[in-house]
Amino acid sequence: MGAAGKLQDPPLEPVLHRGPALVVTAVALAFELGVAAYGFWQVPRGARVAIHWDAVGRANGYADAVFAFLLVPVLTAAISAGLALLPSIEPRRRNLQMSGAAYTAVWISLLLLMAAVQGAVVFSATGLARSETMARLAPAAVGVVLAVVGNYLGKVRSNFFFGIRTPWTLSSERSWNRTHRLGGRLFIAVGLTAAATSVFPLLGFAALGVGALVVIVILFIYSYVEWSRDPAKLPMGRVG
Repeated sequence: MGAAGKLQDPPLEPVLHRGPALVVTAVALAFELGVAAYGFWQVPRGARVAIHWDAVGRANGYADAVFAFLLVPVLTAAISAGLALLPSIEPRRRNLQMSGAAYTAVWISLLLLMAAVQGAVVFSATGLARSETMARLAPAAVGVVLAVVGNYLGKVRSNFFFGIRTPWTLSSERSWNRTHRLGGRLFIAVGLTAAATSVFPLLGFAALGVGALVVIVILFIYSYVEWSRDPAKLPMGRVG
């Protein structure tokens, strides 16, 4: 039988490797629980500790130490469990699996952000960090995460759970791809601006808040414009 008559192997199904993110999850949880144990050792039983600060670093929210020190580890475990399960229930599973590098990078970035939050709460309660540090840490940490997300956003394939999802990106490959490429650049710009200005906390928070609002409006409008120009688009409301 000639080469033309040979059976072709089916294309390999892309695989989203969860292993690296699950390893980072274990490390993050170990850090968070270790820091929590240190906090319980340092803080008197029944004490209330700061869990929220305003834009200049003044504590304006308090909770029992048990709640404050264990909330982040619980959220970390829940986030990782959800992200580990998500690829199995995504209707456009192949597309999500083809976005594996971006998915893993965002997952790990969220874990590192949660670990930073845990450190901020416990170290503030035990006196290892000043309240002013909290005001600088928040926009800097969120800004770095936004920049990382932006770096990978253009590589995300169309899916229902992960990415910039508007009625138009979900019904047009052109709208999805172009909106995510533009969104990636805007995320990086906002993230780096917030991180760079976080030494002045009010500026850092302003960069995040105003930047996020502007980006949302731009991408919402842009996704519609690109959808309207796509001859292969699905009708409004159809996201097959």
